Amino acid sequence: FAWLENRLSELRDQGKKVLVTGHIPPMLQSFTGSLGQPLYLTEQQQRMDDIIVSHSDVVAALLVAHVHSNELRYNPRYADDAPPLLVGTSLSPCYTTNPAFRVVKYDSGGSQSPIDIATFSADISTDIPADVSNPFTDIISSLIDYLGMSSLTNKETLKLANKMLPGSNDQNQLVWDN
Repeated sequence: FAWLENRLSELRDQGKKVLVTGHIPPMLQSFTGSLGQPLYLTEQQQRMDDIIVSHSDVVAALLVAHVHSNELRYNPRYADDAPPLLVGTSLSPCYTTNPAFRVVKYDSGGSQSPIDIATFSADISTDIPADVSNPFTDIISSLIDYLGMSSLTNKETLKLANKMLPGSNDQNQLVWDN
């Protein structure tokens, strides 16, 4: 954490923006067997959040993995216009998942923030012929279109989550199904 904080401060002094990547996300587990279990100790989670929030002018996004699923995580400490926590899928098939990867499209201008995500996956439920040069298919070409979001921001992620709460109207059923 000290190294990350120092490095981000140096990058601030240089006027740079960065995408911070990591393996284990600072969040609660989303898989059924350990649903709701923290992946970080509470004090580690708070320290990571403190670093990201205090360097929000430098950190364009936090991209993590570990849980083998595509997730957007709202963080109440992040600014409304900041990207949510971006949790990526995995090329290694486990937990009944197919190998997948994401292409994060980002604002190449000043913000460097992610603006959309495309997801590619290979269906390994059947044998893939040896002569297939690319077994991956574009399953979601635009995450924001797919989920009906206006942008890939923390605020829009919260709005999306609220649409998926019990009692939401039938119009939001497609969002939930997706």
